[in-house]
Amino acid sequence: MHQRSNQYFGIRQSRLLLLFCGVLLTAVFAQAQAEEILLKNGSIVLGRVSKISAEAVFVTTAKGNQSIPKANIVRIQNTPFTAEQKAQAIEALRKKKAAITLEQDQIRNIQEAKERKRREEELAAKIRKEKEEEASAAADRAAALRELVAKGQMEKPKDEPISYKDFAWRSMVLPGWGHFYLERPWFGVLYSGGAVALLLTVYERRKQALSAKTENHRDAEFNFMLAAVPSTISADLRIAYGVSANAKAFTADQHKVDQYNGALFALAVFYGVQMVHIIYNGFAWEKGLLIVDSQRKEPGRINAYLNAVPEYTPNAERKSGLAFEGGLTVHF
Repeated sequence: MHQRSNQYFGIRQSRLLLLFCGVLLTAVFAQAQAEEILLKNGSIVLGRVSKISAEAVFVTTAKGNQSIPKANIVRIQNTPFTAEQKAQAIEALRKKKAAITLEQDQIRNIQEAKERKRREEELAAKIRKEKEEEASAAADRAAALRELVAKGQMEKPKDEPISYKDFAWRSMVLPGWGHFYLERPWFGVLYSGGAVALLLTVYERRKQALSAKTENHRDAEFNFMLAAVPSTISADLRIAYGVSANAKAFTADQHKVDQYNGALFALAVFYGVQMVHIIYNGFAWEKGLLIVDSQRKEPGRINAYLNAVPEYTPNAERKSGLAFEGGLTVHF
């Protein structure tokens, strides 16, 4: 009886030992098949991935089944993470997140620039349409007034233009005046300022030419006196003085006269150009084709803009600098 009890006890111990070994082997095998999941907060989840959905990863751990959102996962690997691997994975995630942020900033800047350009183009088109309507209305009124004046049914308005002549005679009297009257001040400033500068040049060149003419006359009189009284000075000196005076007359003095004539020619050409321009603009105004100011309501303003857009490195990990773009528009 006692021997049978010992045999039973020994068999029971053997079974318990085998069961313990089986559990241990199962745990070791499960440990060997488990994955390590590195989360964004730096913690690690140990378990086996059972399935994956569009938004989460399902893991079987020692504590049971868990679902981990994909957005919280940095990396999954079969071997344990070393400190270096963990740091590298977190740094790679940071760079990726920074790259996405920079790309989003770039896209937003591009979209904002496109939207700003679209609004500016719409505003410019709206203003231009208004200006075209104003020009057409002014042309129709001017045509009606010209017809009434031609038939003698009304007197010509004093303070309102009705034809290109109202602009042309003003520019004929004073260059640039017609463009001011036509509400094109930049051309008015250009032509009036240019005319003043050329007139001053003509005045200065005329003084120099008159001075050269006076000197030439004085030299000629002196040569005549030397020829009339030959005994006062030797023939060689008279010949030398005469050759020098003639050379001066045909070089320096003639150059001053040519400069004066050139200044007169430049003034005449400039005057003619501004007359042709104002007449051309006057005809365009009569036809309603002249848009005096299509980009702004206030005449004489200059439109300028400046934008700063970040530049990116090829791998889009960081900004490499700023790219500036700008423009300056002057409307005449």
